[in-house]
Amino acid sequence: MNLTEMKAILGRIGETNEWEMQLIRIRNKRGQTNYSACTVTLHPSDALPDFVCSLIESYIKGAKAQLKKYNAITDYDGTAEQTTIYSLKKDHELVAQEYENLIGAMAKPEVEADALQFKANAYVITGTINLDSETSVPVKIFSMQKPVSTLKHRFFHDGSSFTELDKPVLNLRLSIDVLFFGADIYFFNMSGENLFCMERSYKAVCAACAQDVIDSEMISDPVLFKGVSGAGANPRRFVSFSRSRFEAMKDHSVRRKVAEQFGIPLNEMGRFVTSESSAADKLVRVLCKKGMFDPFEDVPVEVSSSKNWQ
Repeated sequence: MNLTEMKAILGRIGETNEWEMQLIRIRNKRGQTNYSACTVTLHPSDALPDFVCSLIESYIKGAKAQLKKYNAITDYDGTAEQTTIYSLKKDHELVAQEYENLIGAMAKPEVEADALQFKANAYVITGTINLDSETSVPVKIFSMQKPVSTLKHRFFHDGSSFTELDKPVLNLRLSIDVLFFGADIYFFNMSGENLFCMERSYKAVCAACAQDVIDSEMISDPVLFKGVSGAGANPRRFVSFSRSRFEAMKDHSVRRKVAEQFGIPLNEMGRFVTSESSAADKLVRVLCKKGMFDPFEDVPVEVSSSKNWQ
C-alpha cells in the first residue's frame, strides 16, 4: 500500500457510523503477553462516530493533515523512522501469537469489569468499512495511551461558577498509533511495538539468526559474536536479516570481497575474525542490510534500511 491508497482507506473509514470501543489491558508476564478487554459505551449515541470522523479528518483534510508528515509506507524492518508507516501481516512471526491472543480477548471481553478499575493501557475502536458492494473489511484503530485518568486543574461550569473536575475521565486522542485493516497491520509510530511486546520477539529472531551464523562456521569467535548480536540495537537489526546475503557468504570468495569492502578481517581459514567487537558489529550490519558500499566514495556506509529499486 502507498500513502495515496492509505488516504483513500482513511476516507472510507470516516464514512462509517457503526463503531464499538473497548479498553485494552496488556500484561507481559513470564515471557507471555496477556490481553484483557472491556467494552465501553459512550453517550450520546453519536459521540463515538463523531469522534472517529474528527480523527480521520485530522489525518486527511487541511494543510496540517497528519498523514502529510509521512514519506512512505514500508514493510516493518526494525528501523524507527518517524516519517514512515510500517506494515506487516497478522501472521508475521513477530506478532502472530500475540495477534491471536489479542483478537481472542477482544472477542470475549470481561463483561462484569469496572472500566474505572480495569487499569487499561490502550483502547481500540472497531468497525467495518465497505470498499464496494461486495467487499467489507474489518478495521481496528488503536491508541496506545492510558485512556482513563483523573485530570488535574480542570474545571467545568455548573451554571453559576467553575467547579473542579475531580472524577476519572476517558481521554480520546486525535491520533492513530496502530491500524488493523483486514489482515494487514500498520504502525503509525513505534508505540505499536508495545501492543505486541515485540522486543521479546525480535530478540528471539536475533538469537536464531546469530546461531545460524555460528553454525555456518564462517566466524572465528562464536561467543563474542553472539554477545555483540544481542547487545544494544542489534536485536532490532536482525528483523531485516538477509538470508540471501548469509547464504552467499558461505562462499569463501564472497567473504573475501566483503572483508575487503567493509574492513572485516579474515583469518587463514577464511573465517571472519570476530574476536574484536567492532568487526562482529560490522558483520551484523552487513548481514542485516544496514551496511552498504558507496561506489562513488569507495567506502562502506551505514544505512537505516534498504530495499530493491522498483
